Amino acid sequence: MEIPANLLRNVNDGNVVLILGAGASLGGLSPAGVKVPNSSELAQMIADRFLGGEHANDPLSSVAELAASESSLPEVQEYIRDLLQDIQPAPFHLLLPAFKWAALATTNFDLIIERTYGTCQNRAQDLVPMVQNGDQIDAKLKSPRSLRLLKLHGCITRTSDLSIPLILSIDQYVSHKSGRDRLFGQLKDLSHEHILVFVGHSLQDPDIRQLLLDLGDQEKRPRYFTVTPQLTEPQRRLWEGKRITPLQGTFEEFLLTLDKEISNVFRGVVASPSTVELPISERFIVHDPGLSVGCLEFLENDVDYVHNAMATEFLDPKLFYRGYNPRWAAIGQNLDVKRNLQDIVLADVILGHAEESHCRFCLVKGHAGSGKSVMLQRIAWEAALTFNSLCLFLRTNGTLSFDSLLELSRVVDEHIYLFVDDVGDHLTEVLELIKAARRSSIPLTIIAAERTNEWNMSCEDLLPYVDSEYEVGYLSKQEIQGLLDLLANHRALFRLEGATRAEQEEAFVEKAGRQLLVALHEATLGKPFEDIIADEFAEVNPELARLIYLGVCFLNRYDVPVRAGIINRVYSVGFTEFKERFFQPLDRLVFARFDRRIRDYTYETRHPHVADIVVDRAVASAQQRLDLHLNVINSMNIDYDSDKKAFRKLVRARALLNDF
Repeated sequence: MEIPANLLRNVNDGNVVLILGAGASLGGLSPAGVKVPNSSELAQMIADRFLGGEHANDPLSSVAELAASESSLPEVQEYIRDLLQDIQPAPFHLLLPAFKWAALATTNFDLIIERTYGTCQNRAQDLVPMVQNGDQIDAKLKSPRSLRLLKLHGCITRTSDLSIPLILSIDQYVSHKSGRDRLFGQLKDLSHEHILVFVGHSLQDPDIRQLLLDLGDQEKRPRYFTVTPQLTEPQRRLWEGKRITPLQGTFEEFLLTLDKEISNVFRGVVASPSTVELPISERFIVHDPGLSVGCLEFLENDVDYVHNAMATEFLDPKLFYRGYNPRWAAIGQNLDVKRNLQDIVLADVILGHAEESHCRFCLVKGHAGSGKSVMLQRIAWEAALTFNSLCLFLRTNGTLSFDSLLELSRVVDEHIYLFVDDVGDHLTEVLELIKAARRSSIPLTIIAAERTNEWNMSCEDLLPYVDSEYEVGYLSKQEIQGLLDLLANHRALFRLEGATRAEQEEAFVEKAGRQLLVALHEATLGKPFEDIIADEFAEVNPELARLIYLGVCFLNRYDVPVRAGIINRVYSVGFTEFKERFFQPLDRLVFARFDRRIRDYTYETRHPHVADIVVDRAVASAQQRLDLHLNVINSMNIDYDSDKKAFRKLVRARALLNDF
């Protein structure tokens, strides 16, 4: 079998999604030596069992529908389960886990893929089956080794759940997405940026035809491939007409050829979290404490351990002074102005209670654009580097874990400081953590930050647990002077360049009664903040770039990253096209970064407050707002944490009242 070089390269790079149909399972055997039945054989078995042998030559979909009518759907599903539940992988299946895949999807009901990965000790990835809506993507793909398996037509492990039946009948093909439409949504998102390889399918399969129709413009997606044993010239031309290159051969031949052509030296290398490789291991009281996988993944994926060797990307200072702050870049470059409140919090919280052995909860609050998030990072940085405190900072999409913190506290034997920005987004987790930590007497201090209005409106359940509270105020004269020094050093004074120091200070004094972000814009650009943001939006061209910017702002105003998949569904622009056509017109307005957990790109504006102003100014009428709400909501997949968080905020009564 010949496999094109570009497909071999993409398999080696982990950029291929395999979609496995009935032909991919052929060769599997039961302990009694019974082969996996193909669809025709399965139809005959069902006809013999439920229809007295009649209709044995009809398609599986028709036979299954008749059988369910004559008996019941649960009986038919249980019969299929009994036929398939003992089927084991064939030897060639064991080559599948040797490669790193972007994802696997299957329309089969059997457990051959699961058993293949369970049998293989040297697998490149760990399989994570997803069978229905509600299978949370971020949680399931927490490890870098996780590989999603989308079971699009159901699984014999769920035959008793009639809300997600096996897809058998003609009616079910029409309504096959019921209960699992978000699985198909994941596949559609993957299909825009990855190469799909169909194995064991034909163009007559209704689900495959529907998927190809859903993808829309064929020129905007990569070329796909299909592996098929029988191929006529008309079939070849038909596939090629849909930008799908047919490869003649079986699934076994496909895997054997990959095994032959791709060197196994670096094949499928996926990093696994290791205790000894984590920077925090320098604080362990034993060399290798044998932390659980859950604790390792928490330290690897959910929190940043703040230390002096942290890797930080370079950030253009001018971008920072316009509100953009990607993780630790600004702190590492010392771009932030020292706030008087920093020393107060450090003295009260870090130095004042370092020896205490119970859980404390401290709050830093401030209005949007006040600088509270940057200051929270600076406090964590100074506590770690100046006072050698053990500081963990919860990442934007991180999840809190009491069990992991308890496990960690036992191997470090010191006080742990946990920093949580936008604590309202983690309200339930933080409440449970505080209660559990106080019961267990963990030496833990939680330093949280939140917008003042969000705290007052949404966080009342946390009020009884607050030990100390601090508010980020307006810029003082000393802080203005320090900020001017920074702006001058980084040539970010703009219209104040060339003015006397007294004139520069006066420009900021006039604006100091407003928040830091507002003062920076208005003092250095000389226009009202809202007008500056509105002018930036109006100057974006072409129009599609302006609409994409608006779409990103619409969700990013809630301080959540916007998945590339959402923007693709709303505006039909995948990340590859975005990179080629819109990086330049949206330069310094929209920023893209790869989210390792969900294996997708996300977009964000330079600050949620900026995003809020864009939406407020650009979407004037209630009808326009309604259309935007509906378009975005219909494009969400709430099995992603970021989409769920944004959805909850979009449909809150207060948010709807504000928007309409």
